[in-house]
Amino acid sequence: MKLRQIRASLILTVTSMIWGAAFLVQKIGMNDVGPFAFHGIRYVMAGAVVLPVALLRGKKLNNDPEFEPPTKRMKIVGGLVCGFALGFASLTQQLGILYEPSAGKAGFISALYMILVPLLGLFLRRKVPFTVWIAAVTATFGLYLLCMDGSFSLGKGDLWLFACALLYSVHILFIDYFAQYIDGPFLACFQFFVASTVGFGAMLMTGETLTWEGFTGGLLPMLYTGVLSAGVGYTLQIVAQKDLHPAIASLVMSLESVFAALLGWLISTVTGKFVEENALSPREIVGCAVMFAAIVIAQSDALRELIRSRKEND
Repeated sequence: MKLRQIRASLILTVTSMIWGAAFLVQKIGMNDVGPFAFHGIRYVMAGAVVLPVALLRGKKLNNDPEFEPPTKRMKIVGGLVCGFALGFASLTQQLGILYEPSAGKAGFISALYMILVPLLGLFLRRKVPFTVWIAAVTATFGLYLLCMDGSFSLGKGDLWLFACALLYSVHILFIDYFAQYIDGPFLACFQFFVASTVGFGAMLMTGETLTWEGFTGGLLPMLYTGVLSAGVGYTLQIVAQKDLHPAIASLVMSLESVFAALLGWLISTVTGKFVEENALSPREIVGCAVMFAAIVIAQSDALRELIRSRKEND
């Protein structure tokens, strides 16, 4: 079991790498496409990519005599609640990024789900190990060092981003529950198509329009955030959370802010452009190190158990 937890954490680390690039890509994409259209289209793309996998997996599982399929009601309820939670979380993040000029503050506020998940878990009587609480506080401090520079005044974008953090926390807890009963690709595909209706519904209510020129101009960012960030990333999240406490999962996923900062630095180094804007200061480097240390603290019990079992086997 401990080995599966370590493997799940590694999967979520890869997921956070994919998400780390999404902040910049989403910002670029909204130069051509409105936030609601961008949201709706990316999740249609995500659902279309995962649909063949879900169908093949479903066929394989149905032919397995040992497989106990969930009830139709469980599948529908799980897809709806996870989809709407994801849809509104992503939409509020999209609006937050649109109105918040500081990428650092946007990353800090939207990643506060790593504190909100264990807090909300208390209301669900989900026990959180003491080491995970220490790790969550440590990671929040590291995130502050990495992202925040200057005053912490709240604007319209920041309020949207806090709503995003709260909704993502709810989504993580929903996934923690339903992933134990519903096959990962099916749940992912279902939630993507439900999430897309949130964006298209907002388009209709606000009168936001989409032109062909805008669609073609924003196609690459929508493909990245749809196929990789949503399709691959959220599917991997569902698969990994089956073997991981939601509080630990939220900590590992918060590394997206670290990878976003590292990606900006890497692009600056390779291209020689925007060096001053993307260069990592000593404070930010410390913040990255503190966050990685927090993940190790959260996994300390699993790591000790894994080392002990390896020694016994040797």
